[in-house]
Amino acid sequence: MIAGEHFDEEFLIFLAEGPAEKDTHPHLLDCTDCRSAVDEYRTVLTSFAEESTWDPHPLDETPNPQTIATLRAFADRMHREDDEAQPLVAELLAGPREEWMPRLLADSKYRTAGVVRKLIGGALQVAEESPKNYLEIATLAVEISVNLLSAEGDRDNDALCGAAWREKSYSFFLCGDIDEALRSAERARTRFHTARNAEHEMARLDLLCATLYSRTGDFAEASRACDNAENRFRAMNDDRKTVHALITRANVLAEDRRYEDALAVTARVLAEFDAHVDDHSRAALKCNEGSYWRQLDEPLAALRCLQDAQFIFQAIGARASSARVELSIAALLQSRGELSSAAGRLTRLMSEFEDLGMYSSAALAALFLAENRAAESRFDDVERLCNYAITQAKVSPTAYQERALTALGLLREAFVQKRASLRLVHRVRRYLEHLPQPPTVARLTPPPQLSLSSG
Repeated sequence: MIAGEHFDEEFLIFLAEGPAEKDTHPHLLDCTDCRSAVDEYRTVLTSFAEESTWDPHPLDETPNPQTIATLRAFADRMHREDDEAQPLVAELLAGPREEWMPRLLADSKYRTAGVVRKLIGGALQVAEESPKNYLEIATLAVEISVNLLSAEGDRDNDALCGAAWREKSYSFFLCGDIDEALRSAERARTRFHTARNAEHEMARLDLLCATLYSRTGDFAEASRACDNAENRFRAMNDDRKTVHALITRANVLAEDRRYEDALAVTARVLAEFDAHVDDHSRAALKCNEGSYWRQLDEPLAALRCLQDAQFIFQAIGARASSARVELSIAALLQSRGELSSAAGRLTRLMSEFEDLGMYSSAALAALFLAENRAAESRFDDVERLCNYAITQAKVSPTAYQERALTALGLLREAFVQKRASLRLVHRVRRYLEHLPQPPTVARLTPPPQLSLSSG
């Protein structure tokens, strides 16, 4: 049944003949190649079924050799595209990211569905290593998939195009641009609406949209998106994605300051789905639990959860998530008066966030450190940190940049005129912390984990 690392063609066709909610084999949940192959087979079979509706002759249930041959040819083409895409993607992403788009625009050989699938398939690891590279890779995937859709007019490319737009939405979210993330999510939704068999993909988009809506304070819409996603995943018996839906629901509750309710949902995840919680989700759960305990003024419980989360993220190489958790730890230590320990972490994090391209997070870390220095009356350091934060804000997303620069400029001017205070630094830092940006000192959201062809 499994040839090498993947299902053989006969078994893939057998699975495609059943409904999507029966796709619960563990290998299908882990292997995006086989899952996408089943989805593609099901699309072809659905097309055949639609045509046969108008056929006045009785259906012959004998396996049609021509149908099997068509499906195998389709699979062969997809596998060939994916095999050819491997060296193409390596070539496309060679060198600094500033060279990637010009290279794509200069040569049409990179414009294949296989290249899009490979770009999407490797995006999650890149998102942790470098969100700014992730944004560029998502932009490449969108550019190729939109071109394929307009050139070929093939509805089978709608799901692929939707997946690329969803990646771009998530990359904007990680980089702190909520407005652009929402616009990209709507483009993804448009593509999924016209795609065949895109229920699973739409549910994953609902999860991302729930997070985005909660960041803008639209908790009613965020709750509806959580309901849609959870109901769809439960109907499909997709336990791993149901876990992600519940984590997102807890985050939405916490954004609405319902911390005890968020803790209750988190406990329900571990009680009901512990066997289906992967390392990244377990770390996210711990991080989020730490945030909820901190808001409920239980610092020791919060610190234990955050340390557990950072240990897991470091073990799995999730660099960006690990940095976010460390900022939460530094903030917690600073709030408890452990200024020296917090200062060492914050100094390291400023460089780490800048290297990751998470500029609004770098600015926020600098403001935490400025508050730390102000508490020790080291006002020259505060002025220097304000200048650093202004530099980072200038390259941050537009939704963050304008208001951040205004607040930071006023703070710096106050220090120049010798009329600043620790309270002013604290108020400006709190203001920046709540501007539209990803949750750097709060909760973590599970990544979309999109499949290679349809999300």
